Amino acid sequence: MPEMLRPIVILLLVLTEVALWQWRVILTGRGHKGLPATLGVLGSLLQVTAIAQVVTNLNDPLTVAAYAMGVGGGVLIGVIAGTRFSSEAVEVKLVTTKPDLDSALRLRGWPVIAYDGQGNSGAVQVLQIIVPGRLRSALLDDVEDLAPRAFWTIEDLRPSAQAGSLTALLATP
Repeated sequence: MPEMLRPIVILLLVLTEVALWQWRVILTGRGHKGLPATLGVLGSLLQVTAIAQVVTNLNDPLTVAAYAMGVGGGVLIGVIAGTRFSSEAVEVKLVTTKPDLDSALRLRGWPVIAYDGQGNSGAVQVLQIIVPGRLRSALLDDVEDLAPRAFWTIEDLRPSAQAGSLTALLATP
């Protein structure tokens, strides 16, 4: 391989391998078996090829830097892709002392279920919001805007076989 191309090839190999690794983790978490295994085989081939080039050319700082940049870039690509193609639906639970947060979120189009609760410091409101996974960031942006001190958790949801598509049941803003 021409010496000038080596860092570019290593960058692309590692970038692809790390992004595939991220996808493997997401797919495995959703219960898939065959595709993550196939991605694992492909990823290991890419990784071995890249590492062999780096180890035989440790005296070239560009080669080592390309490997490191590939890891960082691959993680970034995997995280972005993972958020865009996240689970079909997520449940966001909020705990807040801010009054009327449920109404403010409903005005922005979010399907909110509200419960009154009692925390260590007094009355709290517990909000439950189920939205398509692709809207997770938009919802959290609204929560941050309206109640930056709210505590929240997120859970990926999977519908039962009888329920069909959960996304079809959800209202979207």
